Amino acid sequence: MGYHPDDASRLTGSGRAFVAACLASTGVTGPAAARDVAAALRPVLATTYERTTLHLPEAEARATIDTSLTWRRLTPGVRERAAGVAGAPQALRPAHLTTAINDGEPVAVAGVAVVETKNPATPSPVDRALWDAGHRPARISKYATGMALLHPELPANRWYRTLTHELADLFGTDRSSLESISTGHSSSYPLTSTAVSAA
Repeated sequence: MGYHPDDASRLTGSGRAFVAACLASTGVTGPAAARDVAAALRPVLATTYERTTLHLPEAEARATIDTSLTWRRLTPGVRERAAGVAGAPQALRPAHLTTAINDGEPVAVAGVAVVETKNPATPSPVDRALWDAGHRPARISKYATGMALLHPELPANRWYRTLTHELADLFGTDRSSLESISTGHSSSYPLTSTAVSAA
């Protein structure tokens, strides 16, 4: 559906109707419940980044490089509930970072690039170059990782490793005991900024 750029940060009436129609048409829920779900949706996270896309026609592959990643919480902090999430990586956050997040300040992931490669069947030259440089695939979702970091009332689950390894500089945690996770031929590589120029 068409959407005006000025409405990018909110759901319009037609946008909510579209969400409700999609939910109802797939059988996820009935029409009335779908409308209730669509009416309850609110923006909770703002994610910004700069993307460079590489196309490798001979390999029938492409790669995206996302840098200058920032997250900003769009809802008030939930201090009471957050305090009760035992063992979550959010508990490792420095106090000043927690305060900044709860105050709605953006969190910048400096010095890191997220490189995602997409290949039809076999590893591409970009994958091989990254492997040769010592980088291995890691599981990462910018949205889910940002939600886990900025919303401590949610369980971090599979994103614990991302927060305590690739983004460990935010926590000061030890990376050495954490293993790499392969994601097949659609792979993401969080890299330091010095590695990006060689990728």
